[in-house]
Amino acid sequence: MKRRRISTFCLITYGGECPDTKVVCKNAVAAAFNLKSNLSAWNKVGAVGTDEETGRRCVTMECIKSKKVRIDGTDVSDPNYSIYQEIQSKNDYATTQLSMRGFMGHLLKVQFKEDEIRARLESYYVG
Repeated sequence: MKRRRISTFCLITYGGECPDTKVVCKNAVAAAFNLKSNLSAWNKVGAVGTDEETGRRCVTMECIKSKKVRIDGTDVSDPNYSIYQEIQSKNDYATTQLSMRGFMGHLLKVQFKEDEIRARLESYYVG
């Protein structure tokens, strides 16, 4: 009978025992994606709340509203401003290419708030 080889990746990811070395690995996927650890991580970033109707804990989008998370790409004094502009340019290019090929590229289009960028730029000029 032909012996099956187990890849190192599979052992590290899904756990099991290596037939050659007898090393036993835990299931990393099960450990990382279990309810208790996910709720703990989400709670740390403020994403776990309580449903007002049922009183049960639930995942919310509140942490997304944080100024530490939500970046509009309009602050020219932000050290990452040029990176945001490059992301915008690449998004414009990619969605245009999709649209030109008959796909609904506009559904993937994201736009930094140009009016706010212009207003902030103008506020830096003294005239």
